[in-house]
Amino acid sequence: MVERVVHVKKDAFDAYVGRRMSGVDVRFARFGNPFRLASEAQRGSTLTDYLGYLLTNPDVVRDARVALAETRVLACWCAPRGGVGVDDALVCHAQVLARAMRGDYDARS
Repeated sequence: MVERVVHVKKDAFDAYVGRRMSGVDVRFARFGNPFRLASEAQRGSTLTDYLGYLLTNPDVVRDARVALAETRVLACWCAPRGGVGVDDALVCHAQVLARAMRGDYDARS
């Protein structure tokens, strides 16, 4: 079960779940956030949009539960050095993904 979300270039991790980029294993890029963050002020709405995406695409969550079943640490670009816990204040779509994987949003769909 995912416990932390860390920065892809600053911390060790088990799986990168951001957009495709060179130099990083992108096997799990399918779980990246399709909504781009244009400014820090937009972070909340981008995370809300990603949650809506997951709720309307349950196959993505189902696939993540299988593909990332043994994963403890996810990586993306927006997590700070040292990372954040899955239950900390939301700063990254990977936290939303981890919460969805454990069923936090199942009642909403």
